[in-house]
Amino acid sequence: MNGCKHFVKYGDSVSNTTIVGAGTPQGTVSGPNDFKLVINDLTFNTCYVKYVDDTTVLSISKTVNDNTLQAAADHLVHWTQNNGMMINTNKTKEGKPFVALKLLPLEFVVNVNRC
Repeated sequence: MNGCKHFVKYGDSVSNTTIVGAGTPQGTVSGPNDFKLVINDLTFNTCYVKYVDDTTVLSISKTVNDNTLQAAADHLVHWTQNNGMMINTNKTKEGKPFVALKLLPLEFVVNVNRC
């Protein structure tokens, strides 16, 4: 898209034309794969899941003083700044911590009915 001219039309209003230096038009077949290439090097030192443009980071801790998730959040901010991206704080959610005092063993019973 380097050097392409773009404008925005909303209702009867039309923006000025501007030249785009890079990117992929929204709605293209290659768009999702292009985005995956951009975020391919985004990794964390804890469990995480990336799906399209969503990233979820999680941690299981034995102490309330564990700073794994804060370190992951700090890393994400640093990564986005280095890669010219912005975090959409309107879509950012913080999970609530759950503290289990004792883990109980789980017992599974599987019944198989033969026809």
